[in-house]
Amino acid sequence: MVGKVTSSQKPSASVLPSIMGHSPYETPLVVLDRAIKCVDQGVDRLPGDEKYIEAADWGNKLEDTILEAAIQNLASSDTTGLIHLIKEYPEPFDYQDILSCSLDGSMTAENETFTIKHEPERGIYLMSTDEEIEVTGMGILEAKLTRVAPQEKPD
Repeated sequence: MVGKVTSSQKPSASVLPSIMGHSPYETPLVVLDRAIKCVDQGVDRLPGDEKYIEAADWGNKLEDTILEAAIQNLASSDTTGLIHLIKEYPEPFDYQDILSCSLDGSMTAENETFTIKHEPERGIYLMSTDEEIEVTGMGILEAKLTRVAPQEKPD
């Protein structure tokens, strides 16, 4: 677990719902205000920005365990070849200097290409209209610990 590596000076993947007006917790104006203050003060995050939330803290502590369990689950499905897991990304990924994101983990397969099938009964959910996806090269992993069960379609 690396923790937050993105700066609040520019948009990151975690604030996109707020920017698009789809967050019950922040408005687009709050995100813009925080970014302006960070730029003016020359800091990545404002003091007190990181609020302690116990559930999120446990999710951070268990992130590696969650990723390892996901890989074991994927490896036992209809994939072929050994899967390699990377869990440390200390630097953010930047897209054209307008959007950044931090990665929880990534995976690659020994055979370089493998298929993952949508299998909710096994805890494998594809965020796609397709029933399966073919992964070539690196696949990005997101670890979540939540009290809410996965859904086929969001409410």
